[in-house]
Amino acid sequence: METILKPADKEDIIKSFEEFTNQPDYWKGLDEIAVSTGSTATEIHNVIVSLDEFVENKEGKYTTRDLYEKRTPFLVKMFNAWKGEIA
Repeated sequence: METILKPADKEDIIKSFEEFTNQPDYWKGLDEIAVSTGSTATEIHNVIVSLDEFVENKEGKYTTRDLYEKRTPFLVKMFNAWKGEIA
């Protein structure tokens, strides 16, 4: 039986992060997001890089800008910005 993947969209990707809002690690790789949304990692990447609502860390994992702002301590955000580790 062939698996049918649906196209990724912004709302599906953002919703996939909701399950991680109360966990210490709120960063997800493309494969994790793809499994949560039923899309491919390539589609997820294409959507994420076209929007300003996601941030990427130096390990290539993503989170929503909203989660990053809420969950990351100020000094860590300042240090990450200074080192250029968050895109």
